[in-house]
Amino acid sequence: MKLISILFSITLFFLLSIFGIQSLWAQEGGPPMLTDDSDTPKRGEWETNFAFIFNGSKEEYTLVGPTLDINYGLRDNIQLKLEMPWVKEKGQSIANKLDNITFGVKYRFLEDSDEISASFYPQSIVSLNSATVDGRSVHYGFFLPIAMGTKFNSFGINGQLGYEWLAQTKHWVYGIDLSREFGESLVLLLELHGEVEEIKADEAFLNAGNFINLGAQIKLTEMFTLLAAVGKGLTHSETGPQYYGYAGLQLNM
Repeated sequence: MKLISILFSITLFFLLSIFGIQSLWAQEGGPPMLTDDSDTPKRGEWETNFAFIFNGSKEEYTLVGPTLDINYGLRDNIQLKLEMPWVKEKGQSIANKLDNITFGVKYRFLEDSDEISASFYPQSIVSLNSATVDGRSVHYGFFLPIAMGTKFNSFGINGQLGYEWLAQTKHWVYGIDLSREFGESLVLLLELHGEVEEIKADEAFLNAGNFINLGAQIKLTEMFTLLAAVGKGLTHSETGPQYYGYAGLQLNM
């Protein structure tokens, strides 16, 4: 059953890709979606996201809130990132630890006259655990994604593929999102996002998690944008159906 769900997800991924390329879907990835975009802030500009995020099932979940995601345009094609999530897991009355603190540098190496852009976004991760794992309470890792996007008028498509390693967990991460702008104040997004965990080489596809998410970016002013998304996993874990939720505010300066 898991294998059928995964094959369905991969097929849908490629169908979305074909549909998006033929329709020339505006490049609007990033928060509130799981898939990051290939764009970078302009030189000297700040983009800061404050958000609450739910990920998991009713029986086992992680609630991030608040998370502070700070991005700065060092140059027009170079972005610096610092993300500090405050994490709560089921059974805890409040968020009680910082976890998966992320430092990153995004380099946009391609942007041509046809509105196609591509970027490389290496990120280092520091995980702080209240309980020790393998005798250590601090683990380090990295995430190495490549993103590509294109846009035409009010439509866009953005895709990402990367490899993440943290402690003993290694997995591939992929995502594609389609977007459409409605006027100057509203962008709606549809996303397929998944992870394939490398536990054993011959079992990699049996440990995939895939989500279909719907999101919105609502521009309130030149400085503030509301961010929201909801989604559901295409595969079930042992604890039941998986869900994703994001609610936040973006500050642009």
